[in-house]
Amino acid sequence: MSNDYTKNDDWRVLVDRLIDETLDDADWPRLRDRLANDAEARAYYQRRVALHTALVWEAVPIAQELNRRESACDVDVCLPETSHVIERVGTPRRMIAMRIAAVLVLFVGVGAMIVSSMPKPEPKRQSAPAPAPIAVLSDLTNAKWEVGPEGSPVIGADMDASDLHLLAGRVQFVFASGAVVNIQGPADFSLTSRNGCRLQRGRLVTYVPEKAHGFTVVSPGLTVVDLGTQFGIEVNDGVPSEVHVFRGQVEAQVIGGSGKVVQQSRLSQGHAVRLDRSGEPTLAEVAIDTKRFLDVEPALHTFRLLDAMAEGRGPDKPGGISMIDGTPTNTHADGISGNSNFFVTVPHNPYIDGVFIPDGVADGQPVPVQIASTGLVAHGLPDTCGVSFDNLWLGVNRTVFELPNGLSVDKPGHAVLGMHANKGLTIDLDAVRRARPGMHIERFKSVIGNARGSVEFFVLLDGQIMYSSGLHAGSPNGMSVDVPIDANQRFLTLIVTDGDGDMAFDWAVLIDPVLELLGH
Repeated sequence: MSNDYTKNDDWRVLVDRLIDETLDDADWPRLRDRLANDAEARAYYQRRVALHTALVWEAVPIAQELNRRESACDVDVCLPETSHVIERVGTPRRMIAMRIAAVLVLFVGVGAMIVSSMPKPEPKRQSAPAPAPIAVLSDLTNAKWEVGPEGSPVIGADMDASDLHLLAGRVQFVFASGAVVNIQGPADFSLTSRNGCRLQRGRLVTYVPEKAHGFTVVSPGLTVVDLGTQFGIEVNDGVPSEVHVFRGQVEAQVIGGSGKVVQQSRLSQGHAVRLDRSGEPTLAEVAIDTKRFLDVEPALHTFRLLDAMAEGRGPDKPGGISMIDGTPTNTHADGISGNSNFFVTVPHNPYIDGVFIPDGVADGQPVPVQIASTGLVAHGLPDTCGVSFDNLWLGVNRTVFELPNGLSVDKPGHAVLGMHANKGLTIDLDAVRRARPGMHIERFKSVIGNARGSVEFFVLLDGQIMYSSGLHAGSPNGMSVDVPIDANQRFLTLIVTDGDGDMAFDWAVLIDPVLELLGH
């Protein structure tokens, strides 16, 4: 590191302001870190403090004499405004303290001494971050609320812990854990956590995916803990509470007057129980009744990626995206592209974050590949020839692919993404969530294949490889891809590489790529 600090005006200003006690709190951390980690910086500081202290010792007698004369002579003949000299140089106590500090720094020579000897600014108080919503209101059907001071919830609203009163109709919530709850009014209920709720009155049905196991519903005298299920609960005044298990298992706990569990039963698919509270509370088995509970399984919706990428044109109206600059194009053929590992945004389409040509090795060494506009990179991608052929093509590729079960990409009704090696495409899942408020993205699904050449397919979530096909050479057999997606994952990246360092005739397709969403 250079020791010519005289050329660094910023450094000199900070040191001078520190010595003069005018250093701002905002600049303190920068100066402190420099002094703590740079021996040459500490040496410079020592010299400046020593020089300043010596000047102060020389200046004090002069300043005191000037002030004495000023008080003894006529204003017209005395030197004006000499009192500021004493204020500038300070008191003898301050000079002694500064000299001691300089000597300590000089002999100890460590940044820690400087840090401990300097006055540190008071830490700024930061406001606590707003709590994350525990659920989203995903659907309403003829819902009538008992309106509170904040008004009625609307579809897509983020919900915090709250007590709610539904006078009539049906509502659906997607919890942060992934659990989906349908509630039929009239109902009084509370959203209590990211993976639980309380039902005081009404009818409730849950759908609990694997990642939300343990979802808990608390009701008067009865607590139900999910073990991977779809189940319903009904609680009404004057009617015994009931639990019906439509799929999987639950653990039903009877709560006594003391608040302790007095009975615990595990219920499996097809079983139902009623809470008998005529005496000591207990569970009695009853016949299951699916007709009483609406929407045993919430609807599963598909978000067709290619329809979204084609901006509503549909899969039968092909179009493309340039791998050079991310602009839309009306032709799939664009020759060889060679911007290896150069990420290009696609501003004209809200769902596509960008495109790139992947190459995971340079000069024999693994290198990260940028896959998103945020600077997110992926590691572990293979060595490629570093170029691509054709545009990213939304439509039927020039080659006909016959895949299992009679699926053919040249038949109407199938959406096709042509990705001749080497190509990468990143989808912004948050943009999809904004377009489908209240709905939860469950997974990515597609059938992938190639008719000629050799390719390798990758599916990434937030830079992590979730699926790799391995080398797939010239086969008409398609491969089904099914990748689960969590609520906190933002970027879905689809990559096709040449697999052998030669991208000639490496024609690859993704058939019917969709996101499956859970909601209304």
